[in-house]
Amino acid sequence: MRLRVLRSAWGFPHSLASPAASSAIRTAGFGGMEASLSDLGTNRQQRRDVIRMFANEGLSLILSAYSSWPNYEGAAEVAPQAEHLRRLTSDLDEIADLCTLAGPLSPVVLVNSHTGSDAWSESECESFLSSVLERTARYGSALPKVAHETHRGRILCCPFLTSRLLSRLPQLRITSDLSHWVIKTERMLDSVEEAAVLSRLAYAVDHVHARVGTPQAPQITYPDAPPLTSPHASSTYNSTHASAHTSTHPTTHFSETPSTSSYTSAPMPMHPHAYAIERFHSFWEEVWAAREASSVSGRDSIVTATVELGPPEYNRYTGDYAGYTPLAATVHGVPDAAGFATDVTEGAHDSALAAAAEMLRARFENWHAQGAMRRTGL
Repeated sequence: MRLRVLRSAWGFPHSLASPAASSAIRTAGFGGMEASLSDLGTNRQQRRDVIRMFANEGLSLILSAYSSWPNYEGAAEVAPQAEHLRRLTSDLDEIADLCTLAGPLSPVVLVNSHTGSDAWSESECESFLSSVLERTARYGSALPKVAHETHRGRILCCPFLTSRLLSRLPQLRITSDLSHWVIKTERMLDSVEEAAVLSRLAYAVDHVHARVGTPQAPQITYPDAPPLTSPHASSTYNSTHASAHTSTHPTTHFSETPSTSSYTSAPMPMHPHAYAIERFHSFWEEVWAAREASSVSGRDSIVTATVELGPPEYNRYTGDYAGYTPLAATVHGVPDAAGFATDVTEGAHDSALAAAAEMLRARFENWHAQGAMRRTGL
């Protein structure tokens, strides 16, 4: 099985229609891009040209479809279910048209759907998803697989609701962004019971957003988060986290029973960012294992992951830094005194994406090698 790592168009500095785009994607080591229709261009001809360019360059595309609030720009929208379904169908229609025009060499490998609203009742969510699944099935081979993202504000914003819906709609496929669930529930979902829920959901995941977050931050950027160094930081961390989670950095292993002593004894606690990184990667390994188990040929199958980090945001009126993104555990390589995240500059965005992608690939290769050893009995 192979891993294909894509870059998100979120914060990408080039127009996807420009020759610089494909060069920048390749130079950074990515196998493609995840983007919305508006990222491709403002009209259908521009979008077709970008699709053609990606096909010629051998780069993959994952396209986003929205039932409302496209790209999460501007104010959140409140719309009836019928309008959500109309808008989502419109996006799916255009994506199917683009794929048909590209022919058998279409670079679009998946549709990531931002589906529905978290304001709906459970029965409304089930009814809407059932309608969407019925409609997407009608496209047949004209449309790639459609996976519904576990995004805040959407139907699948909660792992427990997602689990219940999946039990009644087993054909439902998911784009997993664990960071949304972690910040929504304000916990790492690492109790025995919660980890079991995520394990069951792993079999429904078709695509991963490889963004690591914490219960108080949607994302962190530095995969080499250091151990805590100051007594103040250590006491702050221990007052809010299970003291059993300890390790010597950087060698860590996440237990399948995280409510017990998940990490080997060590003189200092694991940095909260390092713990989050290990928790997220362990779930992604479950997704990879589930995909491998369901593949006809594990050797030929491909799993996809989009490395996603929001760029720094600035006040449009004053120009002052206004966003929480991206975050770092260090300032110029030095942990901050309290062990909390600190803002980084815009220049760190690409390097943070590259570092996260490198760590993801290394983790996958290690997992894959260990699997090969298990299969051969070594």
